[in-house]
Amino acid sequence: MEDAAEYFGDTDGYPPDIAHHGVVLEKQGKPDEAKSWYREAADLGHPAARKVLDGNPDTVKE
Repeated sequence: MEDAAEYFGDTDGYPPDIAHHGVVLEKQGKPDEAKSWYREAADLGHPAARKVLDGNPDTVKE
């Protein structure tokens, strides 16, 4: 998981990578930090990040 966090941490403003970094952080048990990444991706137009922030039931929850 650390490798994934490192890989997606350098996003260069690319919305899918920003959203994926949020997923990695969430899986690492850092939901507050993940939320800020989801918000950034959503602000850039990433639809899946918007769903996560809206609490859409179609998003995967464990």
